Amino acid sequence: MNILAFKEKFKDFVAFNLSDIRKIEATFDLRRLNEWQAKGYIKMLRRGHYVFSGLEINDSVLFLLANKIY
Repeated sequence: MNILAFKEKFKDFVAFNLSDIRKIEATFDLRRLNEWQAKGYIKMLRRGHYVFSGLEINDSVLFLLANKIY
């Protein structure tokens, strides 16, 4: 799976974790996450929780991220 197909599948997610990825794409290769982090496409928030790099941060997004992580 490439980053464009991944973004299309996860466009409605503010943040996503490994279980979200496995629910949608069971055969996803987790090494892609490391590659996409190195290229700057995604950012890791906390162990196993990610967001896309272009996400605009505001109060409502911070609230959603906090609820997703904790």
